[in-house]
Amino acid sequence: MTDKLYIDANIIVSFVIKNHIGHIISEKILKEVETDKYIGYISILSIDECLHTLYKKYKLPKNKIEVLLYNILNIKNIRTVQTPRIRLRKYINIWHITNLKPRDAAHLYLMRINEIKYIATSDKHFIKNQKSLEIKVI
Repeated sequence: MTDKLYIDANIIVSFVIKNHIGHIISEKILKEVETDKYIGYISILSIDECLHTLYKKYKLPKNKIEVLLYNILNIKNIRTVQTPRIRLRKYINIWHITNLKPRDAAHLYLMRINEIKYIATSDKHFIKNQKSLEIKVI
């Protein structure tokens, strides 16, 4: 069985920005998704963060961002996380007990309801707390 891998926005951004410090690592991760090591999962939260970062920080035109992100979504073995009716109490509780920022708690919430244990990220909060969060950062 192939493991599920949640793909954080910073992995996508570093993949599409060729001179980004994390480009080589993100390229390797997405290649592992394409070659069946993982099933990659992307959420609307990750896409939202990518849109914001690529447009505001990197000043890419909207039409280029659209093409770049469509290319990511078309990679073999990329899926979108399912977001059933959000049980807000569970999300709020995750935020409370983990001390993650609200957006990071929302990512963790989506991982949990989709039974995803692995996350591709360079986010230091996930990296240093992976054991207590019961996730594995790659």
